[in-house]
Order: sequence, then C-alpha cells, then structure tokens
Amino acid sequence: MPIVRKFIRHSSPKGLKAYFEHQGIDILDIDWRQEGSTVIKQILRSVDCLCKEQKIRLKIDAERISQMTDELGQQSLLAMVKNKDAFKALVSPYDRSGWVCFNEPTAFRYAEDVRYADQYRGKARNWRCFEAPKDLQVATDSESLQRFKQKIHHHFQFGERVLIELFSRTRTDKQGEERTLIQVMIYQEGLPHSDLEIQGEDLVSNIRLPLREQALTYEPKTGALEVVASTKEHRAFIAETFADVLLKAPNRVKALPVQYFNLAVLRSPYDFDTDPNDHIAEIKVVMLRLQSANKKGKIILDVPANGEQDLYQYADQSLGFSNPLDSSAYKPTKAKLWIRFLPDKDAPKGKVLSVGLTYPNSCDLSRKTEKERLIRDKYLKHWGLLQASV
Repeated sequence: MPIVRKFIRHSSPKGLKAYFEHQGIDILDIDWRQEGSTVIKQILRSVDCLCKEQKIRLKIDAERISQMTDELGQQSLLAMVKNKDAFKALVSPYDRSGWVCFNEPTAFRYAEDVRYADQYRGKARNWRCFEAPKDLQVATDSESLQRFKQKIHHHFQFGERVLIELFSRTRTDKQGEERTLIQVMIYQEGLPHSDLEIQGEDLVSNIRLPLREQALTYEPKTGALEVVASTKEHRAFIAETFADVLLKAPNRVKALPVQYFNLAVLRSPYDFDTDPNDHIAEIKVVMLRLQSANKKGKIILDVPANGEQDLYQYADQSLGFSNPLDSSAYKPTKAKLWIRFLPDKDAPKGKVLSVGLTYPNSCDLSRKTEKERLIRDKYLKHWGLLQASV
C-alpha cells in the first residue's frame, strides 16, 4: 500500500507511536529508542504482518492524514484547530495532521470541509461566486435550518436524508488579512448503489447510499457568497436558497461575472512584468494550442523551457509564412507558462511552476501553495490573461 508507506516514511517515530497507541494497533518488535530511520524500517516490516482489518484501518487513516499535509490542508487545519500552540510545535505536516485527527477530531473534520471548499475556488466547473448583502447574521435557529434542509431535499430529490452543518472559519485574503467566513456543508444521500462483495464462498450484493457533498461560504464583510456544487443550476439554487432562508434576504443575491482566459495576448512575445518583491526570475510561454476557425483542426506549438529558441522564434523559423500565430484563422485555446522563482530557503535551486491555461476558464493552479496563489490571484489578471465576461 503506497499511501501507507508514504505516511510512515514522512511521519516522525514519536508521531507514529502516538498514532498506533491511539488506534490500538499492535505493531511488534519496535525498539523506539533507536534512531529514526531504524525505527521506520522496523515499522514498515511490522505493518506487513497486521491482520486485514488493521491494514484497512491504517490505509483509511493514512489517506485522511496525508490529504491534509499540503499547504492548503495545513492552512485549513490551522484555521480550525483550538490548540494552535501544540499544533505549531510539531515538526512535520504529517505529525501535525495526525495530531489534530486524533486529539481534535471535530476540528479535523471541519478542516477537511474547509479544504474541500477552498480547493475549487475559481474553477468554473464546480464553483461560482455570488454577491449577497453585507454584514448580515446567518440564522442558526432550528426552524430556519429545517426549512433550508427541506428546500434542499425537495430540489435535489436524491435520497431521503439531508444533513446540514454550519460553522465559523477564517480565510486569509490577498493582502494577508484574516477574514471571518460562515461555511455551510450540505450532505445528502444519493440514489441506492449496489456493489458485489465476497462473503465466504459466495458473491453478495451490498447496497449502499453514496453521499453527495456541496459547500457554501459567506463572508459578511464583503457579501461574497461562494458555492461548490456539480452544476451551474445547482450552484444558483443553493445561493438563492441560502440568501432567502438563512440570510432573510430573498431576491438579493446576484451571480458575479464568470472570468475567462484571454489567450490572444500570447500570439506574440509578451512582456510579463512582475513585482521585484515577488522574486520571480523568469517566465516563458512553452506551449500554445491553436484551433482553426472552423474547428476542424488544431496546431500545437511546444518547445522545451531550456531550449535555444523560444516558442515565437521556433514558430517563425520553422513555419515561416505558414506560422499560425500570424493568422486570424487560428485561435489560441490552450497555453502553458513556465515560471521560475529565485532561490529561497524552501527551494535552494529556485521553485519552478508549470501553469496550464485552457479557454474558457480552466487552470491547473490549485492555490495549494503560496506561489500558486500568487500567480492565480494576482498575476493572471495583471497580465491581461484573465478577464470577466460581459
């Protein structure tokens, strides 16, 4: 199980000892007095001898803990954990994630919800931002929550049971200021699903009800209302229902314009001006995909980042009069940027980001790291690559 081995190798012996003791998993022949690398090898050998049930438990825990070890996960945990001093004192993200999981399980689950909502921000396939009235109190009385739940159930008509969870959280904005948000999680049973299982010598059909998950955040200071759901219609319904039932502000929510990528500016060499304080050393366009006006064909221009020619020189010299960048018959629909940062303590050789942009609004930046957020939240718009639809 690769995820289990990764979890063990990246955790400290102290953190692993606490985990196994908490879960009541007996691992044998471990001399915790040995140096870290020796203890890790002993643990890896020992977990191979666990029973089936314990291996399943270990795999599930490793997946949950590992998912929260990236920068977005760690920020989500820090936003929800109560004992922040104990959290910050731990030496690795795996230890911090595991500590919260077993010492503050409610905070860990809410942090998972925070990460779920934030990982989709700006991704039009799952997310939409709306404008709602500012500085309103969110109703949390049982009557309002029950009415909200009933409207959700009546609209989606998946399964019988709906669970609504509402909690307060924070988010750091582009200026580094911490903002207070209200997050609402909507869980609803889906339609019955049947899986086959082996029980003894027979195949048995096991019926389960999959869970559908949707999220909403409301920022009172700005009125920003963000919804994560599977379709545009679902996102609009959730936003309008939240404003009507829990903000007591019916018909006062408005969808903000969807942003799209203007890749036409990359037809010719582009001056990517940057702020020296952001420590960006170099930016190159290394790939462009162009689609013909009649949509019957595509041309892809692709060059290595460390090549002697840049993409525009390559197109001029290799294609000449046939260069599609000079023809209005071809429209850029996909681009890849190569962005190199100056060396720092976290990346002594300089961090490199490969940024893929696909028209109309798909971007492979996830906002998981500070540098990804910098490019997505500041520079795509600054460079004229991100525009609002009219």
